[in-house]
Amino acid sequence: VDPGLALAMAIRKEVLAYLSKYDEAPKVILLANHGMIALGHTPAEVLNITDMCVKSADILGGALAIGHPRFLSEEQVLHLWRRPDEIYRRNMFV
Repeated sequence: VDPGLALAMAIRKEVLAYLSKYDEAPKVILLANHGMIALGHTPAEVLNITDMCVKSADILGGALAIGHPRFLSEEQVLHLWRRPDEIYRRNMFV
């Protein structure tokens, strides 16, 4: 999508779909050829989200350097996301 209004409208559409599916806003939006958007309640949370995204990119780069990554299924991701210890860890980021 071209930068500007068209990009903003596309982001809005996808964020609303995400909200409808998961009942919460995304923390990271990755934009092909445009960059990354980190969403948080405080500047510190946005910085933590950005740091985790950079760490994830490093890990992905390492996986690609030795073959290919093995991604978790959506079911596995949701299981981890809902674990009490993971919720506690995420709350420490805020």
